[in-house]
Amino acid sequence: MVTVRLAEPADAPELARVRRRSWESAYRGIYPDEMLDNFDYSAHAERFLKNMAELGKDVYILEDGEQPVGFFVISAPEQPLYKDFPVCLNALYLLPEYHRQGIGRRMMGFAADWCLQRGFDRFFLSCSLHNHRARAFYEAMGGVLGETDGGHADRGADTCYYEFEIDEDKEDVPCSSD
Repeated sequence: MVTVRLAEPADAPELARVRRRSWESAYRGIYPDEMLDNFDYSAHAERFLKNMAELGKDVYILEDGEQPVGFFVISAPEQPLYKDFPVCLNALYLLPEYHRQGIGRRMMGFAADWCLQRGFDRFFLSCSLHNHRARAFYEAMGGVLGETDGGHADRGADTCYYEFEIDEDKEDVPCSSD
């Protein structure tokens, strides 16, 4: 059974390893090969530590037993990062062998609950414009395609945004953890 918990600083190296493995699956052919082949584990672990230390930013780790299998970061920045959305769901990753088991749906429900507990009724996330598997997942979860920024020489820079409205009164809300 996969569980979710708030990440701790000691988790940073494992989170970097999960990031590398999930990026290989998600971004090979989108990001330059050199970026994936020369992945700097220490730099990414430091980035996780920085995120954990930032006020208002929560880093969650997903574990199968004691084995890290995914993570996500959610925050309510002081200034909206996208349009006027008060919450950003960032860095939502799961190891490929855990795809299509309902875990992603649970992560989205967790994010929706996180928002509702803090008085927010919507959030956004960014996604690679070329990551069609992730885009299909976000659309299946009720995400509405917002702004897109494509056509860069580096395909890895092409981005799109998904917007999620949370309706806690609706019984069959894709983002609900019920």
